[in-house]
Amino acid sequence: MPRRGVIQLTRDDITRGGLPASSPPTFRRTDEGLEVVGDPTGGKELYVGLVGDGALVAESSGELLDVMRAGGGAPAISAASLSHVLHHSFVPVPQTVYEDVAFLAIGDSVQLTVAGRGVEMNPHHDMPWLRHRSAQDQAPDTQRLRKLLARSVERKIDAISGGGFLMLSSGKDSVAVALAVADVGRDDIPGVTFRSSAEDDTPDIAGEMCRRLGLRHVIVDHRGASSAHRNMLVDFFTHAPFPSGDLALIPYIWCVAEMQPRGGFVLDGDGGDIYMGFLPSPKDRLKHRLRVRNDLVRRLLTRFVPIDSPLNYALRSRLETLFSLRTLRYRDTSRFYPQAVDTHRYWWDRSRRLRDHDLIDLKAERARHHGAARSMLKMRLAVDWGGAEAVMPYCDRELAQYCFGLPEGDKFDLAHGTNKVLLRRMLEEAVGYDAAAVGKHPFLFDGARFLAENRTFVHDEITGCAWWNDRAGHVAAGWLDDLERRPFLYHPLLVLFQVSAWLNHSRYVR
Repeated sequence: MPRRGVIQLTRDDITRGGLPASSPPTFRRTDEGLEVVGDPTGGKELYVGLVGDGALVAESSGELLDVMRAGGGAPAISAASLSHVLHHSFVPVPQTVYEDVAFLAIGDSVQLTVAGRGVEMNPHHDMPWLRHRSAQDQAPDTQRLRKLLARSVERKIDAISGGGFLMLSSGKDSVAVALAVADVGRDDIPGVTFRSSAEDDTPDIAGEMCRRLGLRHVIVDHRGASSAHRNMLVDFFTHAPFPSGDLALIPYIWCVAEMQPRGGFVLDGDGGDIYMGFLPSPKDRLKHRLRVRNDLVRRLLTRFVPIDSPLNYALRSRLETLFSLRTLRYRDTSRFYPQAVDTHRYWWDRSRRLRDHDLIDLKAERARHHGAARSMLKMRLAVDWGGAEAVMPYCDRELAQYCFGLPEGDKFDLAHGTNKVLLRRMLEEAVGYDAAAVGKHPFLFDGARFLAENRTFVHDEITGCAWWNDRAGHVAAGWLDDLERRPFLYHPLLVLFQVSAWLNHSRYVR
């Protein structure tokens, strides 16, 4: 994969003078110093790190961390951020798992200022895709939407010399990208679907869509355990600059390994939720109504509610009710990680700050963190490990501005609880895809079976992690024993395994 380079900023660069000659259009000169601004669509990664008496800016986290390490300033792991990954499977942006390293996602910027002998980094956020900011002045047109998506695909992949493939889950987002791939005449790009179990109909639906579009379809099936698969995961964790708590991380790694896109690209249907109409689900609304408002009562009840119980949703803050996984809680992590931080307090404070947001805008806030630091991060980590470029066609300014500017009735149907109305209409017209009948089809993974079939490997990674105390082994063994009876235990157990394996093997961890 081509190196993208690291921009090194001195104190003089920050305080005065013009911008560096190689700077992207993400710098703004201010009275206080220099402001670094993230991509409003979330399509371009941007990291800022403090080192010595200056700062570094890079589009590649690995390159930025390598430069920091070479200069003797390898950043330390933040106990609070590591707790966030364990508790909710991601770190709230612009924070990262490292101290003094920021990730600028949608609406994020950091102000760099000189302070004493060093440099300070002050974050700022201004969400561009809030409901009230839409002019709703764009005419709904399925053909225009189709052309904009095809144009984004063509523009992004034409800049990459090698070939690639599309991660095709059979959900409406990835099927729409498959349609765009066909529209630009790239029938050399196959759709790749992961088969999670014999009962999973996702590959059948994806295969039928590829047949209608004239694209080749590949099914990756890595059910079962093997030493080759375990070695592959260890190699991934060794080279990963960040931990991932995403439950679909492992199938993404296996798909990349199977397709070997080195020097090319991987297309993914992520990135459009935040501006295309992201409605809270009926479950989201129910969790919001039933949640416990009193923090003292919440902390008391948490002691008696099992980790895999859906009642935990009622014990979360307003924002946390929108998080989907049944993951670790502070009462769990504090048993084996002495430095664990009660991150729920962060989300309670954040929820209070956003108390004027309705659930639709609150869902956009959730997507801002979840999309950048979990869903997209998982894809980028797997694709970077495979030596390819991650391409997300929905992360396109022209497409985003058009979709965001649609009348609300063409973005979501409040009466029936459906989102992306115009996209659904486009797919029905183009390929006879009935999104309501197909239902939600994310990339699925039978995590419980993976954990059971790789019990020794999983247990050894968790108990061998130097960041945890001896109680980690008891926690892991107990959950592994109960998996068959309590299948949702695989959520926290898989997150704990992936974080432990990263801490054990990553060359970026000190």
